[in-house]
This record gives sequence, structure tokens and C-alpha cells, in this order.
Amino acid sequence: MKNVRKIFVLGGANLFAKTTIKYALDLGYAVKAVDLIKPSELEELTNLEFYLEDFFELSDAEAISLMEDCDSFIYAGGVSDLSVPRKPAGKFFYEKNVLPTGRVARLAKRAGIKNFLLLGDYKTEIAERNEILRKHNYHREPYIQTRFMQEAIAIYEGEPLMNVSVLRPGLIIGKANKSILEAHIDLVKANKSIPVTKGVIPIVSAEALAKAAIYALELEGNKKTYLVSTAKISYREIYEKIIEIMGKDGEKILLDKTFDDLFPAYENDMKTTDFKGLQHGISQVNMLRTMTMDLSLKSSFDLGKEDLSEKLSEMIKFYLSGNAARLENQE
Repeated sequence: MKNVRKIFVLGGANLFAKTTIKYALDLGYAVKAVDLIKPSELEELTNLEFYLEDFFELSDAEAISLMEDCDSFIYAGGVSDLSVPRKPAGKFFYEKNVLPTGRVARLAKRAGIKNFLLLGDYKTEIAERNEILRKHNYHREPYIQTRFMQEAIAIYEGEPLMNVSVLRPGLIIGKANKSILEAHIDLVKANKSIPVTKGVIPIVSAEALAKAAIYALELEGNKKTYLVSTAKISYREIYEKIIEIMGKDGEKILLDKTFDDLFPAYENDMKTTDFKGLQHGISQVNMLRTMTMDLSLKSSFDLGKEDLSEKLSEMIKFYLSGNAARLENQE
């Protein structure tokens, strides 16, 4: 497309960003990326400029100067609901996700960026559409509210000169340094009998998500939200895969549990968290509700169906080896 020639990627070291950078380069686009560390797989790539900078510490003039030879922008920064901050959680997520996004979008527009893409979360999609969750105020959870605000501030800061679109992907399957998968692995490690709910979640590979990101930029849409999912997986399948890779078949037992079965334990955990002065971005009880539901999504793009079993196995092995924790400590 005429308005996509050089792409600026903020957050170039995470799984989605580095995969997208390589895909964009393969398509012939030039890329400029900024992060605190540079992944080894991005060394010596043609048409890639990689800056080791804390972008948010740059002055407005410095940030604009860095972006002004680019026409498109992918924002892959921010924190997920895996963070458990001190109360109030809403303030934490507002400061970590909303305020930086607003500034970045505002400066990107001033730098002449024409197409701005924000990496969001499928949880905002279910917060909009799932009536049961809405009855229990899932859409008002601190993390969800601030995700909506993050999308809105990017859109309004972009007006009237910059197109802003949002990807809402399922769980990204790949060797990431941080994922909800780690909590499930820890649960299997610590228990012989593992409670498992009947929930299903949407999933996608980093490679398919990279394709979706470039599609979205090339479409040059404004105020558009794109769902991205190429497969789905149940919590039972996740646990079965963890047990298989750990070599604990026969030693671990999966126990089917309902929301009512587990509600007392999750409610008690919520009270304990509150006593410690902490707060989840999504309350434990509402997290449990989602774990009992089929949350699979129909993708906005025809990316085909993926068999992500092998990638899931690699991801689990990555966590079991301790590589994810070491990578996070380096960052």
C-alpha cells in the first residue's frame, strides 16, 4: 500500500514484535525498532535499524526525530494482567498502559505517521460481547477498563491525520518470557490432583499474528478492531500437554471442576490478596468465570487454521527449563 513503506516498532524485543519485524523485512518493508535489548536473531538484518533506547525517557523532540522518516507504527508495549500491583490496580494499569500510549500516539501523529497499530488483548472483546461476564462487571475490571481506555486514547490522539487500528489476539503461543502458561505449569508441579475447568481460549502463533499486523497496516483502516485467532485450546488440553512433557503420566490426576466447586478457594484468594494490599487487574473470581467458558473467537483475517501442538510443547519446555525466568531477569 502507498502509505506503508517504513514501519516503526516500539517494543522490538518481545515475541510478537521481533517476529513481526522479521516478517515485515521479508516482505520488503524497511523497519526501525526501539527497545532496551536487541534479540540475537535480529542481528545484521538488512533494512533494519535497531536503537537501544528507553523510548519513554526521550524528550518529545527526540522521539519525533526518531520516528519522522517512518509512515507506519506498531506499538507492542505495555503490561498484561499477569502483573499484580498494589491497590488500586486501575491506577497502575492507567499509568503503565494508558498514559504512555496517549503520548506515543500524539508524538507519532506529529512525526507524520499515517498508520498506527496497537497490540491489544482478546479479553476486551469478550468484555464487550459476553453477556454473562458483563452481568458480573467483567468489563469494569481495572485491567479491562484501562485496556479500553488505551484503545480510545490512541484513536483520539490520532485524529484527524493518523489512522489507528487495534489487534485483539488470542493467547500467543511461542517462546515468550512471560505467559499465563507459567501459572498452569506451577500448579501441575505443586499438586498430584489438579483441578481443571471446561474453559476454552483462543490461541495464535506469533507468525500468524505478525501477518495480521501487516495486513492491518496495509488496510489503512481507522478506528478498526481486528480479532486474531487461528486455533483454540481447552484447559484440559493444556494440562495434559504439561503432564506429558514433564513425564508425569499416571502420577498426576486431572479433576473436572465447576465454577461452584472452585468459587470458595478463588474468593478466599481474593481476600488474601486484598489483605496484602494487592489487587489483580481482573479479580480472581471473574478469572475463574472465564476459565469455565468457551471463549474461542472467529478471526477477522483468513489466516487459516494452525496446529499449535508442537509450538505449545516448545513453550512448555522453555518454561520448565527456566529460560523464561532468566530472560525476564535480563530485561
